[in-house]
Amino acid sequence: MGRKVTLATCCLNQWALDFEGNLTRILKMTSPRFRSTVFSKTGIEIAKQKGAKYRLGPELEIWPVMHHNVRYNCRVIFLNKKILLIRPKMLLANYGNNREFRWFSPWSRPRHVEEYFLPRMIQDVTGQTTVPFGDGVLSTKDTCIGSEICAELWNPRSPHVDMGLDGIEIFTNSSASYHELRKADYRVNLVKSATTKSGGIYLFANQKGCDGDRLYYDGCAMIAINGDVVARGAQFSLEDVEVVTATLDLEDVRSYRGERCHPHMEYEHKPFQRIKTDFSLSDCDDRCLPTHQPEEWIFHSPEEEISLGPACWLWDYLRRSGQAGFLLPLSGGVDSSSTACIVYSMCVQICQAVKDGNSQVLEDVQRVVSDSSYRPEDPRELCGRLFTTCYMASENSSEDTRNRAKDLASQIGSNHLNINIDMAVKGMLGIFSMVMGKWPQFRANGGSARENLALQNVQARIRMILAYLFAQLCLWAQGKPGGLLVLGSANVDESLTGYFTKYDCSSADINPIGGVSKMDLKCFLQYCVKRFQLTALVSILDAPPTAELEPLTDGKVVQTDEADMGMTYSELSVIGRLRKISKCGPYSMFCKLIHSWRETFSPSQAYLIGWDEFRMNKWLIGYIVVIAASVIDWMLSISMVCSESLRVRRLIRPFFLLQNSSLMKKTLKCIKRTLPEIASVILLLALHLCLFTMIGMLIFAKSDDPKKNGEWETYFKNLPKALSSLLVLLTTANNPDGTYLLMNLMTAIIYNQFRGYLLMSVQTSIIRRRLGIRAAFEVLCCPGRGHTSTQSEGHVERVAVNMFLQVMNRVHMKSYCRQAIIKAAQQFPDGFINGEAFQSLFNELDKDFMKEILNCIFILYYLIEMLLKIVAFGWKGYLSYRNNIFDGFLTVLLLAIQIAIFITYRIPYKEVDPITQRWMTLWEMVRLVNMLIVFRFLRIIPEIKLMAVVASTLVDLVKNLRAFAGILLVVYYVFAVLGIWLFQGAITAPSNMSLITNSTIENKTAGPFSMDCGTFEQLEYWPNNFDDFASSLILLYNIMVVNNWHVFTDAYTRYTTEWSLVYFVAWWLTSSVMWVNLFVALILENFTYKWDRSNALSVQDVERIAYQSTVQLIFSDGSTGSERGQLISCDPWQTLPNTCLPGAALSPGRSLFWPGRG
Repeated sequence: MGRKVTLATCCLNQWALDFEGNLTRILKMTSPRFRSTVFSKTGIEIAKQKGAKYRLGPELEIWPVMHHNVRYNCRVIFLNKKILLIRPKMLLANYGNNREFRWFSPWSRPRHVEEYFLPRMIQDVTGQTTVPFGDGVLSTKDTCIGSEICAELWNPRSPHVDMGLDGIEIFTNSSASYHELRKADYRVNLVKSATTKSGGIYLFANQKGCDGDRLYYDGCAMIAINGDVVARGAQFSLEDVEVVTATLDLEDVRSYRGERCHPHMEYEHKPFQRIKTDFSLSDCDDRCLPTHQPEEWIFHSPEEEISLGPACWLWDYLRRSGQAGFLLPLSGGVDSSSTACIVYSMCVQICQAVKDGNSQVLEDVQRVVSDSSYRPEDPRELCGRLFTTCYMASENSSEDTRNRAKDLASQIGSNHLNINIDMAVKGMLGIFSMVMGKWPQFRANGGSARENLALQNVQARIRMILAYLFAQLCLWAQGKPGGLLVLGSANVDESLTGYFTKYDCSSADINPIGGVSKMDLKCFLQYCVKRFQLTALVSILDAPPTAELEPLTDGKVVQTDEADMGMTYSELSVIGRLRKISKCGPYSMFCKLIHSWRETFSPSQAYLIGWDEFRMNKWLIGYIVVIAASVIDWMLSISMVCSESLRVRRLIRPFFLLQNSSLMKKTLKCIKRTLPEIASVILLLALHLCLFTMIGMLIFAKSDDPKKNGEWETYFKNLPKALSSLLVLLTTANNPDGTYLLMNLMTAIIYNQFRGYLLMSVQTSIIRRRLGIRAAFEVLCCPGRGHTSTQSEGHVERVAVNMFLQVMNRVHMKSYCRQAIIKAAQQFPDGFINGEAFQSLFNELDKDFMKEILNCIFILYYLIEMLLKIVAFGWKGYLSYRNNIFDGFLTVLLLAIQIAIFITYRIPYKEVDPITQRWMTLWEMVRLVNMLIVFRFLRIIPEIKLMAVVASTLVDLVKNLRAFAGILLVVYYVFAVLGIWLFQGAITAPSNMSLITNSTIENKTAGPFSMDCGTFEQLEYWPNNFDDFASSLILLYNIMVVNNWHVFTDAYTRYTTEWSLVYFVAWWLTSSVMWVNLFVALILENFTYKWDRSNALSVQDVERIAYQSTVQLIFSDGSTGSERGQLISCDPWQTLPNTCLPGAALSPGRSLFWPGRG
């Protein structure tokens, strides 16, 4: 048995769905000792020449496998048309750009192997029914081979560790590792460390190319033994297939392990299940076969990686897209120049590959340029065929950048264009001005920040639109076939900070520098100066980075990127690395920057710059401010023994309520957007008040005659009093239309007026009746006609029953009403009636026996209906309908109330005092029955469309009001706390109001107390105060909803200071004015949304459209207008929206595999 083995690994440029090409690339390098199939002669000769007996391919080279209805990412190991083992991947990559969990599941049974039934088509080829499936290893006559797949090498618990302890000598890894700057050395060190600790041979295979995605797989196939790399492939090349072979001595592995491994280590783990194979990797006579020696891996610098990696990616993308080249908006800056240099580097590599005899590259170039006889030799000449650059100038562009772009295009040989976009920009602004009536201005010309930003963005976006237009038609204008791919030039630093315009140069087909830092790009340009002799890059590197979107000053650029961002690109690059790579937050970033920047910045500056990356999170800053203020206030309260009524932390406590509700945050944003409009309305109100205040003060000026100074003394004595008087006049019942007219809420006016009319009519009748009863009671209590008893509590007025019955006999009324009142009065055993009982006597007038009989009939009908349904459907069937549950609940409730009425009012209780026997009057109980009977008819609401829309609007309104209610609660809380601070204990009720007589009141004219009609004291509003939190909330609510809010304002102005008017006016504007606007807007929005949805075209209606008509409508772009009109007129569903009539076609020259634009 021999000891030397020849092994092969490879890199393949496999394409998704390119089954024939993928098979060709696999067979091209496969050794005949593995397969008995017809192969490419070149591949067989290479494999036979190297003598390889084991070949390793990249990840997912052939197939994934479904096992027990689960998808696995697998390696299939086969020999001479027989499958030896299917090894599933155990550790999936779900970091960076990898998302394997979206497609596969991990194999979670280490060292377990089970049977897998092959599909029938595979059985016909291999002659096998089942094969081993699981975490096993392959045992040959001379060695043992284990498998890893991609991310398992990167994992802390890599399988090769346990394999080495179990005696496996050769480790293989099929990988799909994409390119990142400075990643190659990390990858190589992992492979070397895998064999350094316990020895062994490691084969690493990788994908190559871009596979039509934003990733580029950079190869780097390698073979290592005992910590040394002995064979390696190129990291960047245009070859589709690359084979790496090495001859190694197995005894070197065994000697290395004998030196380092302990005898007991192989028993610490469960052994791997070995699949025995009657095959040997070594030959008997191999003593004279030379082995490969370790070689030093020379890594590319980051600048070389930028030059080679994205260039290979661009070529792979171009030849698969079916396009004829690239177009780049070249601005003369670092970013666009870097993209141009990458394209030039691509042309250099293509020419070198053709010179080296790569027939595939030559064939692809001839296909792209549509010239079968073309052979590229000069990179500049090839760049002129494949690459078009254009400088898109505006009135804000300088001659310096124009010349830089022109010089660079000349040195790389691109087809360069000069375009002026001013006409397009003015056309766009002209459309806006024609519609809105305003022309925006730059900040330098007196415009606002919003205008300045909009004018910059329109330039950038027009450049993107023109770039796609020229990319599509540029070759057409030159008489050449195909189109161009648009290249972008936005670096990773600008993407991390958001310093770019959406749909400008960042929105392209592909962006080669999207993952590269600005500082790396500058180093790359310096490398290009030396590598490609592009001297035009020197002036580009020396120029300050600028977007040139603002007006020039004396022909010079005044806008720079670093000034706009507030930090330099070098600082931004450091912060970006800490944030993205090191995963640092604000505090961790500060801890690192305070040391790395200690020579440049002070700790406070480092902290501010580190925090600046996160200043966009206003809620986080608010958290810090609120917590800091609360801690300081708490410390001051303890140390200085401050008054607890002046706690600042109470005022800012609602912040946490707002922060924890996303719905409240959205509502606050909506309110914030409406603040300018609300402020304009309030300004109009203020102007209105000021105008009429000046007129009033002139008309009602003070005169020499004191009798004519009534209005002046009451309303226009000074300016604050005049303003407050007119505001009260404007906002109370004296003039309700004024405020709402100024607020443009005609709907709210109509609603409030209608509701006020009905409410006033009901209130008037009730008040008139109560006043009459009260007057009758006072008359009957007069001396000689009533009875007054003296008790310790004071005087209690009562009326004698006999006196009352005499009066009732003289009153003209319906006989049954008189009898009911007399019967109720005779139930008082002591012969006297107090005020409350006297009031309750006249509730008998509300009795209507006819209504009670009708109520009983309705209840009986409902009860019979419910019983019949229960008999017919059963309990379960009856309760399965919501309407039945609704009806049953109301019927049972009506029956219970009717029984309570009968027991309470129809059965006499002589021993019970009529004053205390009734917890609810008969009138109230009958009203409840009537309301419930009517309430049962709510069932019909869902059957009527308009009523259903209104009902659903009200239901959804309750849901949406949660955010408004939360914000209103916060506003209530803040004003209540302020009110307690300002007015606690300001107004107190007299100890005994009954002792205050008119004479005592008249003697208090000098004080704030007043018993005039409509004042705070006369209306007895004493409980409305700021003495505690609950009373404050009640008072604020009364001011918000009660019409005479000025009563409270007048009282607190008299008892405290005139400045209290500011507090109450601010509350009225916040609650009554702003909240009414928001509430009405919410109602209208909900109703409009529900109404639109109820009238929208349903899915069933759309599906009823005939298939033939639909097809004709889709392809109606080719028909004339009259034909299309006839077609639509024949369609019975003419309300189909225009969005259902697609007419967009593929652009000429675009391939079906042409990638979508981001």
